[in-house]
Amino acid sequence: MTTRENSIAMNQKHITTIAYYLAFVLLGLTVAAEGPTLLKLAEHTSSALDQINSLFLFSSFGYMLGSFIGGRLYDRVPGHRLMSGVLVFLGLMVALVPLAPSRSVLFAIVLILGLFKGALDVGCNTLLLWVHNEAVGPFMNGLHAFFGVGAFIAPLIVAQVLSVTGDIYWVFWFFAIAAFPMAIWIWNLPSP
Repeated sequence: MTTRENSIAMNQKHITTIAYYLAFVLLGLTVAAEGPTLLKLAEHTSSALDQINSLFLFSSFGYMLGSFIGGRLYDRVPGHRLMSGVLVFLGLMVALVPLAPSRSVLFAIVLILGLFKGALDVGCNTLLLWVHNEAVGPFMNGLHAFFGVGAFIAPLIVAQVLSVTGDIYWVFWFFAIAAFPMAIWIWNLPSP
């Protein structure tokens, strides 16, 4: 491999890594937004707080199931195609969260959303490992730091949106809108 080809390959690795980092910011945002929006979600579904707190159970079960299914799928299909599909469906499900008319519909949406969150988590971790092989250590640490960035700023975004609009629709719709360009970008990157 020539120096130029090596440089191009290294640039492609860094571009791909940045895509995974941004996907993990989105993952952190969507995971951390559930807590600060719980009261408004209870209001939207005419539920008491003690009735809606099962949202975390449904979300976690979906996440666990999505991690298991995603792990199997990433071994069998091109990773970036799968990750793009996961991002599209994650965006669609996030957009539906504030529109849920009842608690049971919200729980179903959050369960399905958890599936896509788990698949995105496993996909970013697995594909990052495939991109960097033995040198993955610092990149893996960076990936999880970007999750932390998303989780850290989610409550700040929720607070700002609530202070401006008085409701949570645009919190979730902002996250949903962010998922679609990311899906297109990852679709166009070569899978490792």
